[in-house]
Amino acid sequence: MPHNNNDTTYGYKLLDLFISLMVNGNKQFLSDLAAKYNCSKTTILNLIKNIEEVIGSNLETGIEKRKRWYRIASYNSRQTFALDFEELRFLNIYKDLAHKILPTEAAKRIGSTIMNLSCLLSDRDYPERHNAQQQQVWFSTKGYIDYSMHQKEINTFLSAITNKKFCYVTYTPLRSATPKEYFYAPERIVFSNNAYYVLGHKVSRNNNQEIRPTNLAVHRIKEVTPTNQTFSYEVKENNLGYFGLKWHEPKEFSIFFTPKVAPYIKERTWSSYEYIEEDDEGNVVLTIASTSELELEAWIRSFGSDAELISTRRHKEHNVH
Repeated sequence: MPHNNNDTTYGYKLLDLFISLMVNGNKQFLSDLAAKYNCSKTTILNLIKNIEEVIGSNLETGIEKRKRWYRIASYNSRQTFALDFEELRFLNIYKDLAHKILPTEAAKRIGSTIMNLSCLLSDRDYPERHNAQQQQVWFSTKGYIDYSMHQKEINTFLSAITNKKFCYVTYTPLRSATPKEYFYAPERIVFSNNAYYVLGHKVSRNNNQEIRPTNLAVHRIKEVTPTNQTFSYEVKENNLGYFGLKWHEPKEFSIFFTPKVAPYIKERTWSSYEYIEEDDEGNVVLTIASTSELELEAWIRSFGSDAELISTRRHKEHNVH
């Protein structure tokens, strides 16, 4: 089943990449983009595909010294900034999607950038350009976190991830009122369940040996202090398309759903590895790959008597279609 890129962080990357391609006329290489956005090359290819669906042949690509590159076609030949109404609307939609989960200042900067781009459009060619400033898509969630107070921590982590630097992190766990201090190697930031998490490892301060993978909720972090010590081990390319955050190796779960909730289950993609079986009475069995068993079990319980976990087994990628 195809991967579903509905994660809002994906939408923010898509917005940022589109702006970068529009503003920068230079060739942007696939490997460099993967490093810039701290994601896999596959994710960048999906982003590029989404952009190409909107601007078509205006997206130019090629290979130079065995490296794939992309840019907006004919940038250097333009006498004016050639942004059309559909492209501007595309930018605005993803700005709206990301608005609720962005720190206030970041959201303001993105909004200002889109406003400036719209001002470059010709009144004669785009008499209805003001429509692009009207909010058409809303981000709706059952409770969201205001990250305006956490911009400093996010920026510190992004810098530490880029430079592979250990950090001292003061953190208050969910079920504890007492903050704890970790010597931490941050590896990536992800958005899941309406919250930002830092994925990385707690390590020994004495010999820098890896202890175990540890995910930290950004909003529970009290302080982040970067160090001059760097870590050398590489971040493993985890498939973020699995259900839930990564707490363990992927497992396969088969879940039974009644006809009452079957349509809701069928019309969504829950994992990059899944399949659905349906019987004549409308019951469905969803087989899904997850790296967070506790999170999956909580999700199943949310359906009450309309869902039941029927089997768990070790995940083998080639077994799921």
